[in-house]
Amino acid sequence: MNLGAELTRLREKRGLSVYRLSKLTEISENHIHRIEAGESQPSVATLERLLVALDSNLAEFFNKDKNILYPTTQERKIISEVRRLNPTQIEMLLEFLRTIG
Repeated sequence: MNLGAELTRLREKRGLSVYRLSKLTEISENHIHRIEAGESQPSVATLERLLVALDSNLAEFFNKDKNILYPTTQERKIISEVRRLNPTQIEMLLEFLRTIG
């Protein structure tokens, strides 16, 4: 895997400039450019910060099987909220979702 090219592809797919990604992650534009050009290898912590800003994660980024679906940031938030509900509330939520779907 060409890590830099994959990061560039993901960044462009998300419609972000290097400048915007730099602001979101507090990683310098120069460092991001060097990573994308393959001139520098990011630490795991740096790569994780970049991926979070790109609405991804390490498992999804390195997964070769693109048929596996990973939840988006919003889906993860929904899952987190649903886990706090009791069974009756979950049934009510499911019924609501069926009516709007």
